[in-house]
Amino acid sequence: MKFTAFLSAGSLLEFCAKVLGHALTDRPMQDRDCIRLEKAVKKATVSTTYMPPHQRKYRVVGLTRQGADRLDFDRDGTKITVAQYFMDQYNLPVKFPALPCVRCHPSRNILVPIEFLDVVDGQRKPGKLSGPQTAAVIRKAAMRPADRAGAIREVGKELALDRFPLGFGMKISPEMLEVGGRVLEPPRVVCRSGNDVGARQGVWNIRAEQFRETVPLESWAVVNFAERQFSPQRLEEFVGQFVRFGGSNGMIFRNTQPPISRGNSNDPEGGLRTAASQAEKKSHKPCQIIVCIINDFDKIYNRIKLASDCVLGIPSQCMLANKAVRANPQYIANVQLKVNMKLGGNNFTTEPSVDPRVDFQLEKQPYMIIGADVSHGPPMARGENRKPSIAAMVGTYDREGVKYAGVLRDQPGGTEIIQDFGGMFAQLVENFSNMNKGCRPFRLVVYRDGVSEGQSSRLSIASSCSSAALASASTPPSSPSSPLCRRRKDTTPSSSPPTTATPTSPATSPPAPSWIPSSATPRNSTSSSSAKAASRAPPARPTTRSSTTTTSSPPTSFRASPTASASTARATRSVGLVTPAYYAGLLADRGRAFIGGDDDSASETSSVSSGSGMGLPPVHPSLAANMFFV
Repeated sequence: MKFTAFLSAGSLLEFCAKVLGHALTDRPMQDRDCIRLEKAVKKATVSTTYMPPHQRKYRVVGLTRQGADRLDFDRDGTKITVAQYFMDQYNLPVKFPALPCVRCHPSRNILVPIEFLDVVDGQRKPGKLSGPQTAAVIRKAAMRPADRAGAIREVGKELALDRFPLGFGMKISPEMLEVGGRVLEPPRVVCRSGNDVGARQGVWNIRAEQFRETVPLESWAVVNFAERQFSPQRLEEFVGQFVRFGGSNGMIFRNTQPPISRGNSNDPEGGLRTAASQAEKKSHKPCQIIVCIINDFDKIYNRIKLASDCVLGIPSQCMLANKAVRANPQYIANVQLKVNMKLGGNNFTTEPSVDPRVDFQLEKQPYMIIGADVSHGPPMARGENRKPSIAAMVGTYDREGVKYAGVLRDQPGGTEIIQDFGGMFAQLVENFSNMNKGCRPFRLVVYRDGVSEGQSSRLSIASSCSSAALASASTPPSSPSSPLCRRRKDTTPSSSPPTTATPTSPATSPPAPSWIPSSATPRNSTSSSSAKAASRAPPARPTTRSSTTTTSSPPTSFRASPTASASTARATRSVGLVTPAYYAGLLADRGRAFIGGDDDSASETSSVSSGSGMGLPPVHPSLAANMFFV
């Protein structure tokens, strides 16, 4: 089952009021509101209401910046305004003449007041969804596996596709396809105490535990970009709660009263620079992280990340004011999972390899786990240049395989194959060497997300790695394992035998992090010889499968691991993708934020650091080995 967002049908005037969050009045609209409305209605299909019963349909090209009482055109040699035209031609007074008009044709001068148009029903929302819209779609689409299976069966019965002959001996079965599977043991998730916190149904609770490794927080600052929603007094109380909860998680706050400053949404870089200076002045040490309180991710998030990651070289952590003001312990704990990793700590780890054939001690057989992904911009209209694609690659550099460094590149839009794979790999190897006293990785496991099996032959991962190693005058690593990561979104786990498979209740469904299809890997592959590598990317959920396309000798080949998706530092639950590929996707999204995201009116500030227009600005060198992207 697929879900998407549709435009609300009905009056365009009411639709615009919903977008802006307030009723429209007969006053000139500010440019920022006009740009926001234009982004929401552009390319939408509208119908006219001023000629009943005849309706004309148009596709919105844009909005004017002037109202109907000021926009004029030549009619039979006489200047006439749009408002006057509708009064003379259709005897319709324009009730909101100060509001902008809708441009309804790319070449002809067709201008219609907003109040005389309706949004046509059944239109998929164009462009990228905002944060709240995405959350609403997720809430609507979230269903238990048994409920989803039942809904799919009901749709199949309504369509009754088995009634129609297809020819060639083909027919459509009314039942879903059944695939045999097996249940793997859940992973051991370990915190500072060394005890298993107990993963149940893909979720674990570390409230009574402390982070496995923490870094003392001596110099930090807080910037409030949402003073209307978060008063300075309330923010001081929140900082105290943040410090108290962090102490219970094992974090060490040497400075419990960081400087709190007011941020300007029009100049986030200036606000962050001032906050960093205040933190350094108070603690006499460089600022380690800046916490930002914001009220809207879509408006300011990209500019904050551009300033902190590319200009200042200081990790930042954004928090929504409407969530922070509640001071929910679970929300604060989730934020501190990210903060601890950005400081260089380690939240938790999974059980290391128990395969006696392989010794993954860093001193003897150093290894590196790599994740790679590419993020593409939205499709553009004909004749427009597509935004560049962002290639991202992350690689581990620590003994436990939980700390990652990241590398970004931009490439022509729509290109899925990473063009500078070798150069990015060489950069990760160099970082590995710098963090490990000149030691270079001997074994590699490369997870590549976003490509099909048909494209796997074009990846050339092994040759790219070897070429990069030779170019950097290092010993080429052993032939890398390169699994392709695929999401099995349409799979419903069932504990019943195939002959009696029925939708099951949560009580009888296999645990989420430990189910894999038996066709994904050989049955004898449960002894994860690269558990310190493959398992460092969190338990395979029903939505993930990895297939090996290139393997090395048996002692170091890739094996399916029950901990393939349980070590993601951002949450205390397994995810639907192995951690390296998951992190690579996050880094690619961060790179897209640097160039303005998927917004058509992207901020021009991205050219400040890069000097190349919409080119990708480089990440600050001080963050080369920092997980700023989590």
